[in-house]
Amino acid sequence: MRRRVLILAYKFPDLIVPGGSTRVEKFVKYLPRHGWDPIVLSVRVPEHELADVHRGEHVVRTPSHYGAFVKAYRTRYLDHGSSADARPRRRSRARGLVEFARRLKNLVLVPDDAVLWWPYAIPAALKLIRRQRPAAIFASGPPYSLLLLGALLKRLTGVPLLSDLRDDWAKNPLAGQRNAVQAATESFLERRAFAGADRIIHVTPGSLELYRARYPRQAMALVRNGYDEEDFAPLASPEAAPGRLRMLHVGSLKEGRSPRPIFEAMRGLSGAHFRLIGTTHREHVDAAASAGLNGEVQWTDRLPRCEVVTAMGESDALVLIPTRDAPTAIPGKAYEYLRAERPILVVSARNETTRFLAGRRGVVIRAPGDVAGIRSTLEEWRDASRPAAPAPPEAYPFARRQLAGTLATHLADVARPAGGAG
Repeated sequence: MRRRVLILAYKFPDLIVPGGSTRVEKFVKYLPRHGWDPIVLSVRVPEHELADVHRGEHVVRTPSHYGAFVKAYRTRYLDHGSSADARPRRRSRARGLVEFARRLKNLVLVPDDAVLWWPYAIPAALKLIRRQRPAAIFASGPPYSLLLLGALLKRLTGVPLLSDLRDDWAKNPLAGQRNAVQAATESFLERRAFAGADRIIHVTPGSLELYRARYPRQAMALVRNGYDEEDFAPLASPEAAPGRLRMLHVGSLKEGRSPRPIFEAMRGLSGAHFRLIGTTHREHVDAAASAGLNGEVQWTDRLPRCEVVTAMGESDALVLIPTRDAPTAIPGKAYEYLRAERPILVVSARNETTRFLAGRRGVVIRAPGDVAGIRSTLEEWRDASRPAAPAPPEAYPFARRQLAGTLATHLADVARPAGGAG
């Protein structure tokens, strides 16, 4: 018997960071093959931003402030001004206002700005639950307020809740400095969200270990990120070309992810090129210019998934820069990199990502301060006709269809019987 699951997904898709909601998108794609029909509740976004998976009767969208948030984020971090631009003061003033608003938002909107969506989301969710009678709710965060929203909906309706914690919440180093009141508030809200869930899903073993120690009585499980085999069906191998090294980094470069060590290693290295697909902060563009690499570095904004996979196939090596100070995180692209059959350079201190990738064929891990080691690796790969690379079987355990089956099992464990009251 088929059952329905209400999925709370604030960013569907993410308009700032490509791939930000790929996890939820792939669950929506593959859960029907395991007996679950998703109903997605999300915010309105421009029509041109949507792929097929984001459309249809199974996706319900409401108004929100998300468009203003995207514009503010781009103003603060991404917009670039020409030196010939006659309005630098206006740009600087706009960024100052955005920074002030960001600080005010962090103080007032707890745990995050997505709480502003609640007045729209709550009545929409209650209507969906009443009409569609889902057997379970699946809430994915961050934004962490969605985990609290899921707990509230469970309390109001009795529908079981599976909460998906994609990033650690309380005491996460990425959140920056917190005063005593902020830290206590985060911990309190995390406890409330966890207490309201029938099971918590984590995406890495490190996160699961951390939270099992923190909440030993809470039901928890691991469902990793992964890759979609259908995305990689057209992948082709590039022609061997010793003396050339085309590197590709897929995904955002935000705070804590700096390509500067690679740029330093590329100084004067003939044949080396670096391309980024995704958003990047101004500081990283400036770092490439400071290294004299304007012609060797290419910045490409968001692309459709098929074009990203094509770019992987056309590259000679892939670069992975995990977020600094995120000891339990593994970037979602790590799994796609394993499937892409290209050498992988990981620039990172030791953390969950290096633990996951260490020892795999074709993966080289260098510390950010090891510029000489990074350059040595680039030279070796540039001069080799076929440098070692991960084989596809390395990635097969992380296929999205298989992972959706694991999630379907957890949904079945917590779900109410078919036809239960809503």
